[in-house]
Amino acid sequence: MKVWITKYALTQGIFEIEAEIVRDVSTKMVSTVKGYFHEPDWHTSYEKSKEQADKMRNNALKSLSKKMKKLEEMKF
Repeated sequence: MKVWITKYALTQGIFEIEAEIVRDVSTKMVSTVKGYFHEPDWHTSYEKSKEQADKMRNNALKSLSKKMKKLEEMKF
């Protein structure tokens, strides 16, 4: 089955790959030629993977914003 991997979306982008669900371990895990991925690092549609990548980006921006605020408030 085709899946879209979002684990490295912020550094390498979303990539599409053939995978199999690893039923003997978990139905939330897939095996690919690039390794094993757990949910929410893989999706069955591009739209869902894009939503996850957007969440990841927003979380990273919030984190950076907090770090910037702390740095700006530092006094030396």
